[in-house]
Amino acid sequence: MIRMSLRLILTLAVLLAVVAGAAYWQLGMKEKSARDAATRFTAALVHNDPGAAPPGAGDYVTGVRAYFGPVTTARVIGAHNKTVRDRFPGVDDSGRTRTFPVAQLLMRTERGPAVIEIECENSALLKSEKVSRVYELEPYEAPGLAGEGRLVAAFEARGGTPADQTALSRAGAAPQPAKTAAAGASPAPMPASARSSGAAEQLRCIQRAGGDVTKLLECAQS
Repeated sequence: MIRMSLRLILTLAVLLAVVAGAAYWQLGMKEKSARDAATRFTAALVHNDPGAAPPGAGDYVTGVRAYFGPVTTARVIGAHNKTVRDRFPGVDDSGRTRTFPVAQLLMRTERGPAVIEIECENSALLKSEKVSRVYELEPYEAPGLAGEGRLVAAFEARGGTPADQTALSRAGAAPQPAKTAAAGASPAPMPASARSSGAAEQLRCIQRAGGDVTKLLECAQS
């Protein structure tokens, strides 16, 4: 009887160890796939190529560059599995716990250095390269760079508020600057005040010429 109990306990211990090991391995694979997706996203950002981004991230290439300006360099600085609890308004300790892979990127942009985080969907068993959200992190949240001077200064210069997923998507992209007039187009008419000022100056020039032909020609050309 004792032997059977010990055998059962050992069997359960082994089974729990196998399950725990499989879960740990699965999380590691998802973290790696998130890092791989982030690496693809960095290349798409630098080369301004939405088509090269991982699934779900094409619009964020356009949005990130619209918000921060051209991205000169970008690299992955971290990746892990993130756990959050979905909460419902008015209900204490509500919601369910979700775990999904995320990766962090450090960018050098026209508006200074910035760190963004990408979230990957957790629907797949092992691979999670489909991006669901991209948003900016505050400097103290940047792995390995918390409090870095240039990162903090650039963040404060941009207003001190991290850009959310809407601001960094194509839908939140800033409007493009107005196009300049096409070559050969007629110039806008000069305001009447400018015309009258120019005529008065030309009259004074003629008066100062005192009948000198050379000076009169200069006045006519001015």
